[in-house]
Amino acid sequence: MSPKISQGLVQVYTGTGKGKTTAALGLALRAVGKGLKVYMIQFMKGDIEYGEITSAKKLENFEIVQIGRPDFVDKSNPAEIDIKLANEALDHAREIIGSNKYDIVILDEINVAMDWKLIEVEKVIELIKSKP
Repeated sequence: MSPKISQGLVQVYTGTGKGKTTAALGLALRAVGKGLKVYMIQFMKGDIEYGEITSAKKLENFEIVQIGRPDFVDKSNPAEIDIKLANEALDHAREIIGSNKYDIVILDEINVAMDWKLIEVEKVIELIKSKP
């Protein structure tokens, strides 16, 4: 097993199109392979059996939680429920990160949730600053 790092790090994957979730999943897979515990929160996704959900169930030390509706969010006019669920996901992230039970916490699609005004950028910055 790899030694744990003493200082927490933040990695941000951005860009248009595919690749961000895949990059985060690659990081998670490598970490699990080294015996680290990974927790992934998928913002704006709910009750959809993506391939990563099926795969994570087969791995030890890798949990994925979806917090959102199974429907697409309307960027130009998000429903109140979408805003509520995105903020619930952010609160859950705060709990998970503060628990110190996981070596890596992935906040999948959090940049999109901020861009679409579902959650406040300031709250995400506050979360990052408060991480162990």
